[in-house]
Amino acid sequence: MKKRNRAWIVIAAVLGSALWVTSASAHAELLQSTPEANAILDKSPVLVELLLSEPLEPGLSTVKVFDSDGMQVDLGDAAVDADNPERMTVSLPPLDDGIYSVSWLALSKIDGHGTAGSFPFAVGSVDASALPAEEQSSNADLPFSALVAKWLLLASAALLAGQFPSVQFIWGPALRSVDSAAERTERLSKNWKELYRLGSYGILLACSLGVLAQAGQAAGQELAAPWAKETIQIVTSTRLGVIWLIRMALALVGIWLLQSRDAKWKGIARFILGLMLLLSISLTSHAATELHPLLPILDDWLHLLGMSIWFGGLVHLITGLMLLRKMRELTQTGIASKVAARFSAVALPSVVVIGITGVYSATLRVGTASALFGNLYGDTFLIKQGVVAILLVIAGINFLVISPRLERDDLLGVPATAHVRQFRRSVLIETIIAGILLASVSLMTYLPPGRTPLPQTVLEGSRKVDDIRIALTISPGLVGQNTFTVKLTPKRSSDAVETVVLTFVPVQGNVPPSEFELTAQGNGIYTGQGANIGFPGRWLVEVAARRKDNFDAIVTYDFTISKPGSASASENSSLPLISAALLVLVCLLFGIDLFNWWRGSKVSGP
Repeated sequence: MKKRNRAWIVIAAVLGSALWVTSASAHAELLQSTPEANAILDKSPVLVELLLSEPLEPGLSTVKVFDSDGMQVDLGDAAVDADNPERMTVSLPPLDDGIYSVSWLALSKIDGHGTAGSFPFAVGSVDASALPAEEQSSNADLPFSALVAKWLLLASAALLAGQFPSVQFIWGPALRSVDSAAERTERLSKNWKELYRLGSYGILLACSLGVLAQAGQAAGQELAAPWAKETIQIVTSTRLGVIWLIRMALALVGIWLLQSRDAKWKGIARFILGLMLLLSISLTSHAATELHPLLPILDDWLHLLGMSIWFGGLVHLITGLMLLRKMRELTQTGIASKVAARFSAVALPSVVVIGITGVYSATLRVGTASALFGNLYGDTFLIKQGVVAILLVIAGINFLVISPRLERDDLLGVPATAHVRQFRRSVLIETIIAGILLASVSLMTYLPPGRTPLPQTVLEGSRKVDDIRIALTISPGLVGQNTFTVKLTPKRSSDAVETVVLTFVPVQGNVPPSEFELTAQGNGIYTGQGANIGFPGRWLVEVAARRKDNFDAIVTYDFTISKPGSASASENSSLPLISAALLVLVCLLFGIDLFNWWRGSKVSGP
């Protein structure tokens, strides 16, 4: 089998694997619900409460309750909690005995990905066997348009951010070292401008398609119309809309920089714009959902930067090599030799950065080796690593085989056209596979990670006493109703525990302590729900694991419950003003770019 055929088989296999995992849910996952899935309640609940893993967009997220005949029975007041944006509720009237179904749709405030789900519960005297076999489900159709928009955004941003390192550290020195290369320098310079313009247009298209795809997820369809209420709400009053508008503004500024006379500072300015675009992508990534997001976002940004220097460098490398084909053979050999050596020197640090940041990201999103298998995120992660391995093999061949041949031919003054063609074909294949790698990265951003971070308000603590470790989780960790979970390890020590009791002591205020006994769930896990935290401030929460033939194991945690609502209210009130200002800026920049284009076409016309 020819090497070319083998390469296409590998590409087809990776594409097939990517298509196999495209039907997946987003990652604003349901953590708990009240009532719980398949619960049989003695009396009608007053509301349905959902707690998800990420903050939700109000107005674009909803929950409904239906009876067994498919009629909606809730009061129609579904809302995202302003104090806790991970919490969504809907009120209920008194329900008759029977089986009911909860259906919900959530749009993440962090990345705009939609999640849908449903679960049943029963009220009154209902036979458990009468409950439908359905269990709690969570899924959302992944719109193809969203994947295309994400791939286009990544590829275009990489093209913009990767141009400055490619021109300054690879092509510039290589061309200056060959005297006869001056005949093509101007043409290559125009090529760099066209690539940057293409990347800027790609950002604008990706932003437009991305907004319509996210609005479509909220409306339950592939794409929403530009004038749909969901589209208008995303653009004018959401964090995501602000970020989309910032991206468009950055792209339009980049186009403006291209339409005037060249200057050294403009190249640096365009590079800075590329870095800002990459940062905007990190701000809507999995990293932004972490409990402490600063370091994960920085890691994701460095990962994207390394990818951009590599992928953007490949695109500039292959287009430059194509333009060199009409030069003298000896000149082609000389330039190709120096470009190959310099590209390897620039790409190597990028690969190291990609590897280090990728390992850190994997520990956050996957966590353990077992979590790597049996889920779509892990499968896609393994596919991505396989594509990276293929790229490294090709890069190794270029570095260890082709580049030394070109260098030898250049030193001997041999016009080795065959070796230049071999290098050009190798770079072309590497660029195509790198594009496939970006497709797998785009897919991973829409898949729930193997390890879902808890909401930022959740309170956690873990401490060892004698021979037993006591871990406490309070969710959502706000004033009012909370779910308390205690996990005791190891098993041999937890088996001796008879009961687990929580004592809540407010540090300030004339309020007596309260006690709450948890219910054993097995495997050393005890849970319960209560409104023992009644106001904001410092609370001491004592966990007592009471044992029959031994002393009680007692630990005390010191938690601070912040006053809810202030940060959310401030953010929501300022977003429409920021969006309006950005819309004006985008329109102004678009008008300037359009005028500059018209003036330039008029000057260059007949």
